[in-house]
Amino acid sequence: MPSRIDQLCEEFEAPVPSLCGGSAAAVVAAIAASLVVMVGRNSSAWAEGAETAASADRHRERLVALADEDVEVVGAVIAAVRDDRAGEGGADLVVALLRSSEVPLEIAERAAEVAVLARVAARAGKQPMRADAAAAATLAAAAAGVAVSIVAGNLTAPQLGDSERDVARIREAARVALARAGV
Repeated sequence: MPSRIDQLCEEFEAPVPSLCGGSAAAVVAAIAASLVVMVGRNSSAWAEGAETAASADRHRERLVALADEDVEVVGAVIAAVRDDRAGEGGADLVVALLRSSEVPLEIAERAAEVAVLARVAARAGKQPMRADAAAAATLAAAAAGVAVSIVAGNLTAPQLGDSERDVARIREAARVALARAGV
Protein backbone atom coordinates (compact mmCIF):
# COMPACT_ATOMS: atom_id res chain seq x y z
CA MET A 1 0.00 0.00 0.00
CA PRO A 2 1.51 3.37 -0.99
CA SER A 3 2.23 5.89 1.75
CA ARG A 4 0.45 9.24 1.93
CA ILE A 5 3.67 10.90 0.78
CA ASP A 6 3.90 8.52 -2.17
CA GLN A 7 0.27 9.30 -3.04
CA LEU A 8 1.02 13.02 -2.91
CA CYS A 9 3.98 12.55 -5.24
CA GLU A 10 1.74 10.64 -7.65
CA GLU A 11 -0.70 13.56 -7.65
CA PHE A 12 2.13 15.81 -8.87
CA GLU A 13 2.76 13.33 -11.69
CA ALA A 14 -0.84 13.52 -12.95
CA PRO A 15 -1.70 15.25 -16.23
CA VAL A 16 -2.16 19.02 -16.08
CA PRO A 17 -4.18 20.67 -14.66
CA SER A 18 -2.97 19.03 -11.52
CA LEU A 19 -0.66 19.92 -8.71
CA CYS A 20 2.33 21.69 -10.28
CA GLY A 21 5.12 24.07 -9.25
CA GLY A 22 2.97 26.57 -7.39
CA SER A 23 1.22 23.79 -5.53
CA ALA A 24 4.58 22.23 -4.68
CA ALA A 25 5.79 25.55 -3.25
CA ALA A 26 2.61 25.84 -1.18
CA VAL A 27 2.95 22.28 0.14
CA VAL A 28 6.62 22.78 1.05
CA ALA A 29 5.81 26.06 2.82
CA ALA A 30 2.91 24.34 4.64
CA ILE A 31 5.29 21.61 5.81
CA ALA A 32 7.71 24.29 7.00
CA ALA A 33 4.86 25.95 8.88
CA SER A 34 3.99 22.62 10.50
CA LEU A 35 7.57 22.33 11.75
CA VAL A 36 7.30 25.81 13.28
CA VAL A 37 4.01 24.78 14.92
CA MET A 38 5.74 21.72 16.38
CA VAL A 39 8.62 23.77 17.78
CA GLY A 40 6.36 26.51 19.15
CA ARG A 41 3.96 24.11 20.85
CA ASN A 42 6.73 22.03 22.39
CA SER A 43 8.90 24.87 23.69
CA SER A 44 7.22 25.64 27.00
CA ALA A 45 10.06 27.92 28.14
CA TRP A 46 9.64 30.13 25.05
CA ALA A 47 7.14 32.85 26.00
CA GLU A 48 6.07 33.54 22.41
CA GLY A 49 6.09 29.88 21.38
CA ALA A 50 2.33 29.35 21.46
CA GLU A 51 1.68 32.61 19.61
CA THR A 52 4.28 31.74 16.97
CA ALA A 53 2.76 28.27 16.59
CA ALA A 54 -0.72 29.75 16.15
CA SER A 55 0.51 32.18 13.49
CA ALA A 56 2.37 29.42 11.65
CA ASP A 57 -0.75 27.23 11.80
CA ARG A 58 -2.86 29.98 10.18
CA HIS A 59 -0.30 30.25 7.38
CA ARG A 60 -0.27 26.45 6.99
CA GLU A 61 -4.04 26.33 6.60
CA ARG A 62 -4.02 29.03 3.92
CA LEU A 63 -1.04 27.48 2.11
CA VAL A 64 -2.87 24.15 1.86
CA ALA A 65 -5.85 25.98 0.32
CA LEU A 66 -3.52 27.85 -2.04
CA ALA A 67 -2.12 24.55 -3.34
CA ASP A 68 -5.63 23.71 -4.53
CA GLU A 69 -6.25 27.23 -5.83
CA ASP A 70 -3.08 26.96 -7.90
CA VAL A 71 -4.52 23.91 -9.68
CA GLU A 72 -7.67 25.93 -10.42
CA VAL A 73 -5.80 28.91 -11.88
CA VAL A 74 -3.60 26.67 -14.03
CA GLY A 75 -6.77 25.05 -15.36
CA ALA A 76 -8.27 28.48 -16.04
CA VAL A 77 -5.18 29.56 -18.01
CA ILE A 78 -5.28 26.37 -20.09
CA ALA A 79 -8.97 26.93 -20.85
CA ALA A 80 -8.41 30.62 -21.65
CA VAL A 81 -5.51 29.81 -23.99
CA ARG A 82 -7.71 27.27 -25.76
CA ASP A 83 -10.50 29.86 -26.09
CA ASP A 84 -8.04 32.53 -27.26
CA ARG A 85 -6.74 30.23 -29.99
CA ALA A 86 -10.32 29.64 -31.08
CA GLY A 87 -10.82 33.42 -31.26
CA GLU A 88 -13.10 33.60 -28.23
CA GLY A 89 -12.04 35.76 -25.35
CA GLY A 90 -8.66 37.49 -25.20
CA ALA A 91 -9.82 39.41 -22.12
CA ASP A 92 -10.45 36.14 -20.29
CA LEU A 93 -6.86 35.13 -20.99
CA VAL A 94 -5.50 38.35 -19.46
CA VAL A 95 -7.63 37.84 -16.35
CA ALA A 96 -6.52 34.19 -16.09
CA LEU A 97 -2.85 35.11 -16.54
CA LEU A 98 -3.00 37.79 -13.85
CA ARG A 99 -4.79 35.42 -11.46
CA SER A 100 -2.19 32.73 -12.22
CA SER A 101 0.41 35.20 -10.95
CA GLU A 102 -1.54 36.37 -7.90
CA VAL A 103 -1.96 32.88 -6.41
CA PRO A 104 1.77 32.03 -6.44
CA LEU A 105 2.44 35.57 -5.23
CA GLU A 106 0.34 34.86 -2.13
CA ILE A 107 2.17 31.56 -1.75
CA ALA A 108 5.47 33.49 -1.83
CA GLU A 109 4.23 36.05 0.69
CA ARG A 110 2.99 33.42 3.11
CA ALA A 111 6.12 31.31 2.66
CA ALA A 112 8.18 34.40 3.47
CA GLU A 113 6.21 34.92 6.68
CA VAL A 114 6.75 31.27 7.61
CA ALA A 115 10.49 31.74 6.98
CA VAL A 116 10.50 34.71 9.37
CA LEU A 117 8.65 32.72 12.05
CA ALA A 118 10.98 29.76 11.55
CA ARG A 119 14.09 31.91 11.97
CA VAL A 120 12.68 33.19 15.27
CA ALA A 121 11.88 29.61 16.36
CA ALA A 122 15.40 28.53 15.43
CA ARG A 123 16.76 31.09 17.89
CA ALA A 124 14.17 30.85 20.67
CA GLY A 125 12.63 27.39 20.50
CA LYS A 126 13.57 24.41 22.63
CA GLN A 127 17.22 23.58 21.94
CA PRO A 128 16.72 20.05 20.54
CA MET A 129 14.14 21.39 18.06
CA ARG A 130 16.08 24.37 16.76
CA ALA A 131 17.46 22.35 13.86
CA ASP A 132 13.88 21.57 12.82
CA ALA A 133 13.06 25.27 12.90
CA ALA A 134 16.19 26.04 10.88
CA ALA A 135 15.11 23.42 8.35
CA ALA A 136 11.69 25.08 8.22
CA ALA A 137 13.30 28.45 7.52
CA THR A 138 15.27 26.98 4.62
CA LEU A 139 12.24 25.15 3.22
CA ALA A 140 10.00 28.21 3.48
CA ALA A 141 12.58 30.49 1.86
CA ALA A 142 13.03 27.98 -0.98
CA ALA A 143 9.25 27.78 -1.43
CA ALA A 144 9.07 31.57 -1.64
CA GLY A 145 11.80 31.55 -4.27
CA VAL A 146 10.00 28.90 -6.32
CA ALA A 147 6.70 30.77 -6.12
CA VAL A 148 8.34 34.04 -7.19
CA SER A 149 9.97 32.32 -10.17
CA ILE A 150 6.51 31.09 -11.21
CA VAL A 151 5.14 34.61 -10.84
CA ALA A 152 7.96 35.94 -13.02
CA GLY A 153 7.35 33.31 -15.67
CA ASN A 154 3.62 33.94 -15.72
CA LEU A 155 4.14 37.68 -16.12
CA THR A 156 6.13 37.25 -19.35
CA ALA A 157 3.04 36.41 -21.39
CA PRO A 158 2.76 38.90 -24.27
CA GLN A 159 -1.00 39.15 -23.70
CA LEU A 160 -0.27 41.15 -20.52
CA GLY A 161 1.12 44.10 -22.49
CA ASP A 162 -1.85 46.31 -21.65
CA SER A 163 -1.77 45.39 -17.96
CA GLU A 164 1.48 47.15 -17.07
CA ARG A 165 0.22 48.56 -13.77
CA ASP A 166 -0.99 45.16 -12.54
CA VAL A 167 2.22 43.49 -13.70
CA ALA A 168 4.36 46.13 -11.95
CA ARG A 169 2.35 45.76 -8.72
CA ILE A 170 2.72 41.98 -8.74
CA ARG A 171 6.46 42.17 -9.54
CA GLU A 172 7.08 44.60 -6.68
CA ALA A 173 5.13 42.46 -4.22
CA ALA A 174 7.15 39.43 -5.36
CA ARG A 175 10.41 41.35 -4.81
CA VAL A 176 9.30 42.27 -1.28
CA ALA A 177 8.34 38.65 -0.51
CA LEU A 178 11.75 37.40 -1.65
CA ALA A 179 13.52 39.96 0.52
CA ARG A 180 11.36 39.06 3.52
CA ALA A 181 12.08 35.37 2.98
CA GLY A 182 15.79 36.13 3.01
CA VAL A 183 16.32 34.86 -0.53
